[in-house]
Amino acid sequence: MKQWMFGIALGAVFFSLAGCDNPAGGGNDEVDFTSRNTGYSILVRNNTGENLVAFKGDLEAGKLVGGIPAHAQNHGLPGNPALFDKTEDFPLILLTKAQYEAHKGNLQSQRHTPFTRVYVFYNKNGDNTAVYELAAGLGVNKIILARSL
Repeated sequence: MKQWMFGIALGAVFFSLAGCDNPAGGGNDEVDFTSRNTGYSILVRNNTGENLVAFKGDLEAGKLVGGIPAHAQNHGLPGNPALFDKTEDFPLILLTKAQYEAHKGNLQSQRHTPFTRVYVFYNKNGDNTAVYELAAGLGVNKIILARSL
């Protein structure tokens, strides 16, 4: 009986570890929404009510920069050396967290309909203290009416 119980317990441990999203040394596809005070790449002020996911230049998993919480002030995005290895300007493409979650298997499906794009500049040898502000009205469906009087 003890051997049988030990076998069940061992099996439960095995299956619980096999289902882990982030095993020791493994990767995790979750977006990091942590703000950096040092070692950041870009500073963003998010005046929208949306949690946003930032990509450098293109909607590819390898170009994921990080997350920006709703209403974040001077949020420092990670300065991943693989992405930020030189001075350059580029579009920072932003999806809502909901868009990202719904389409992370096919990010390119959102290339024509991202939440917004912001053209930013990263200086490899500079302090990158410019804060890119996302206006509160971004991403909202609005109608413009033109009337002739």
